[in-house]
Amino acid sequence: MGASLFARIQQRTRLLRRAKGQGSSAPYVVIAGISSILILLLLTMLTTYAVLEVKTGLRAYVTGESLWSKGRQDVVFYLDRYMETGRPEDLERAKEGIAVPIGDLNARQALQASPPDPSKARRGFLQGGNHPNDVPRLIWLFQNFSHVSHMRNAVTIWQETDPYILRLQEITNLLEHGAITPEQIDEFQSELNTLNARLHELETDFLESLGAADRWLNRMVFISVVATLALAGILTMCLVWWAARRLERSERQLRNTLEHAGVGMARIGQNGLIQSANTRLCDTFSLTGDDLIGAPLSTLMEYPVSLPQIRDELEGGRREVTMDSAWNGPDSRQLCLRYTFSTMNSHGKRPADLILVVEDVSEEQTRVAELTYEATHDALTGLINRRDFKRRLNMVLDACQTEHSRHVLCFVDLDYFKEVNDSCGHAAGDQCLIQLCQILRMQLREGDVLARLGGDEFALILNYCPLNAAQRIAEQIRRNVAAFEFHWNNDTFQLSASIGLVELSSLQMNASAILHSADKACYEAKRAGRNQVYVMDPEELEKALEAGNPGTE
Repeated sequence: MGASLFARIQQRTRLLRRAKGQGSSAPYVVIAGISSILILLLLTMLTTYAVLEVKTGLRAYVTGESLWSKGRQDVVFYLDRYMETGRPEDLERAKEGIAVPIGDLNARQALQASPPDPSKARRGFLQGGNHPNDVPRLIWLFQNFSHVSHMRNAVTIWQETDPYILRLQEITNLLEHGAITPEQIDEFQSELNTLNARLHELETDFLESLGAADRWLNRMVFISVVATLALAGILTMCLVWWAARRLERSERQLRNTLEHAGVGMARIGQNGLIQSANTRLCDTFSLTGDDLIGAPLSTLMEYPVSLPQIRDELEGGRREVTMDSAWNGPDSRQLCLRYTFSTMNSHGKRPADLILVVEDVSEEQTRVAELTYEATHDALTGLINRRDFKRRLNMVLDACQTEHSRHVLCFVDLDYFKEVNDSCGHAAGDQCLIQLCQILRMQLREGDVLARLGGDEFALILNYCPLNAAQRIAEQIRRNVAAFEFHWNNDTFQLSASIGLVELSSLQMNASAILHSADKACYEAKRAGRNQVYVMDPEELEKALEAGNPGTE
């Protein structure tokens, strides 16, 4: 097949050369045509570059909006929690959250001032958490396109968020200065929910405007590319007119053959036998061309497939049929292969043959698995992270509903861990956490779940565990942590753990609320003098859940 393909390319080259030599004006026609094509391509490249710069700026605004949204969510969440608990650290986190949208607001106002102040705008965007490399594009795009169509709509929506953001800042300041009385908390919490809902609506509208701008740019790129290619195609057709008539029929097959030259490819006849195969396909299966030609399709697949059914799907309008399957190679290494069937161009009513493309996607599948692990696990300790822990907690709550089973949620907060970081640095803190994780793992039973929620906070799900047994496990964890000594250079640290326990039952449905209750139980353990195990009794848990849903953490 490879030799046949090379021969056809050589034949096409000879025809082009012969056509070029007919008439003394041929060289000038070729030079003029190639020059025109190059100019068109250059203009297309410049236009595409400009559009890509604008698209990159839009992407920067989308990234900035996600940071803005996170800041808005943080300030609402931590203000709400501060009004519930009065913890100073919650107020600090709220102040950090409100600083992001305020920075973006200041940046926009600096650009809308007369004259604009790019330096102030840069400081505002950096305060908003935007990457320093994105800031120049944010400023450039605003200065040059803020009055254009969809971008103007996005800016208008952005401006509509100002009073709500400033109100959030005002509430933060009132709380910081103690200007809100306990009787006003419910009123302000209700206002927070209203502000949060309205800002979420405006975020959605803002992203839609940016998406519309992006789609408009895509259309412009498409139109410019199509126009350029159309003109280049016309010029090219004029250059190879005399050769194109002879190659018209074979050109389709040549394109189909070259289209997937970088992957394994085979031609399957109507009888289900392999008619031809390229070198890459032979290498993938460690077979020779002679082994494959005339062999059934089952030679390339672990599991049988129905070719008539595939033909029916392709004739029914599907462009291609794709399936993934494992393949055990001759070296005992298992590959993950992707099989794609498509039809060949044919002058008959039915496609004469099928084209099979085989790709080795083993590395892709491995990378997907690695990314999934990274998204669900803590990089330092290897434990699952908060997101995956909440997913598993929801599964346990579902099991409580269907099985009426009982489990226990254990919230662990390390005492005096901050002294390690403050005295010896984060490297020592990291090593301390790694060692403490080993202590926590030692108490796990088969089926239990351990996660690092962040910082020095951990959580366990003790599956199918009575409360009294969970208390014994928690007490053993507390004793083991208290007995642990962390050594770093010439320093020795003695830590302890405050542990809160909450029993899970079929009456509970909200993972965020349960986790919040366990956090409160842990807080009670700390308030009792640290190095304690605090069990939240059912009545106390019911009151905590009735007090309000803490929302999504």
